[in-house]
This record gives sequence, structure tokens and C-alpha cells, in this order.
Amino acid sequence: MQFSITAALTLALAGTSLAAPASPSNPLSEIATRSGEYQTAGIVGYFGDTSCANGQTDASSADGECRELPGKSMKIWWLAKGCGVVLLTDKQCHSGATFRNELQSCINTENYLSWEFYCYP
Repeated sequence: MQFSITAALTLALAGTSLAAPASPSNPLSEIATRSGEYQTAGIVGYFGDTSCANGQTDASSADGECRELPGKSMKIWWLAKGCGVVLLTDKQCHSGATFRNELQSCINTENYLSWEFYCYP
């Protein structure tokens, strides 16, 4: 789903906190049992370069939904309470997990092929 970041933030912030929680020790261990808690677990932006400056496309999804990772970098614009982004090295969201939850930071994604939101208690 593509939309403007202003519209997405307005809708998403209507009743949700901006908390960026601490990282869990092993996010993949619970993804299958925790998925589906949020219809919109967060909003990210993909970029065509590694400096998050060109070719921006914004997206959102439910937690636990495996998504292909386009572009060369990503910014996390917003996260639902208790959520973060898991970057993975395969297209099926099974291996090479790296958990990120820093808002507004440019994340180089050249070594990753997929991503999903992970939300924990």
C-alpha cells in the first residue's frame, strides 16, 4: 500500500503512542505466535539510494507479514507500541534476522531481501 507520509501519520497517530521499545533478544522465535496483533504495526519508507535521499516509497503492513525489501535503504517513520522491524537476508523471512526500532534513522538495507514488523508484549 502506498500513500503520503502525512496522511499515514495522521491516521496512525489517531490513537496510538510513539513508543520505540527495547529490542527483544530473539525476534524470530516468537514472530509466528505474535503475528496479526496490529493491522498497521508501523510505517516505513524505502529509498533508491543508501543515504535515504532519493526515490522514496512509503509502506505499512500488519505485524508478521513478510514483505520484499525494495531499494537500498529504509527509514522507520512510525511504530505501534511494542513493535519494530525485522530485516532478513532471504525473501521468505526465515534467516539472517536483524531487529531495528530507531525512528527517523537511515538504515542501509543492501544486504537484506525481506522485512516484517515484529510486535512483542
